[in-house]
Amino acid sequence: MNGLGLGAGLVGVLCCVVLAQACAHDADVLQQVRKQLLQEQERLHARQEQQRTIQEFTPPYEQLIHSGFIGAGPPDWIESLEQLRLELSAPGFRYHLSSPQATGESAAGLHLYAGRMDIELSLRHEGELLQVLRLLPQRFMALVQTESCSLQRAAGVTLHVQCQLRWYTLQDELSAWHSK
Repeated sequence: MNGLGLGAGLVGVLCCVVLAQACAHDADVLQQVRKQLLQEQERLHARQEQQRTIQEFTPPYEQLIHSGFIGAGPPDWIESLEQLRLELSAPGFRYHLSSPQATGESAAGLHLYAGRMDIELSLRHEGELLQVLRLLPQRFMALVQTESCSLQRAAGVTLHVQCQLRWYTLQDELSAWHSK
């Protein structure tokens, strides 16, 4: 009976060893599952953060597109300048636009372009010049920077004005005109 007790004890020890190995294997599996769960939680958090960012910045981005600051090009500007020329009824209103050039600055698929615009016109007084300079960014659908203006009184009441301006706009990767 002693041999039988030893055999039963040996079987018990073997069962404990097998059970311990199974538990150790289960602990490894459980650790792997925990690691995968943590990775999935991190991915979910990143996606949720990305979604929040998209929701936050899409409306202002769409406003810039709608206003023309993103995607507007020289054909749009010529039309705007012609409308402005007609509205002002300023004699001698002339303009020259240079081709837009990439500045080398870009972010998130948007590229900054700049160009030069020279305008020449005759006005009644300096206040009209300020009005023109305020209207240009609105009509031009671009950020307009005045580099210089020269004013000369001509024929008594007429003010002859020549201005050099720089305009800036953004183009996305799909815009057609910036690759021409």
